[in-house]
Amino acid sequence: MLFASDIDSVQDAVQQNFVDLDKELAYWRYAYREHPAFSPNRGYEEYEAALKVGIHAYLDDHGRSFEEMRDGLGETYRRTRGGSRLDWDEASSAAAAAWHRMRNMHRDTASADGVATLPGASTSAVMLG
Repeated sequence: MLFASDIDSVQDAVQQNFVDLDKELAYWRYAYREHPAFSPNRGYEEYEAALKVGIHAYLDDHGRSFEEMRDGLGETYRRTRGGSRLDWDEASSAAAAAWHRMRNMHRDTASADGVATLPGASTSAVMLG
């Protein structure tokens, strides 16, 4: 027998561990040009690794702020940035933008009846972390 608290726990776990990564990166592929955290002189490819770090950070934040995680995320970025020429000082603003977007989306996912849903969730949602 499932209790309401069990359902809430499952919804919380789904909300915090799944995201449609392709959809989220597609958003940033176009939105980065207009966002103040990004330089207009850089291409999307330079920012993609930082965006992924920000998304993963949100999913693993366990209630911590981006600032509390910044130093550890810098190390993750340096290990995973691939060919990006951005250092962490510049890339961190993109990671923070992705983290804040995910956090704002999470706040907006409770419907009027209090049931949480994944924004843009589809069968292609992936588990991160």
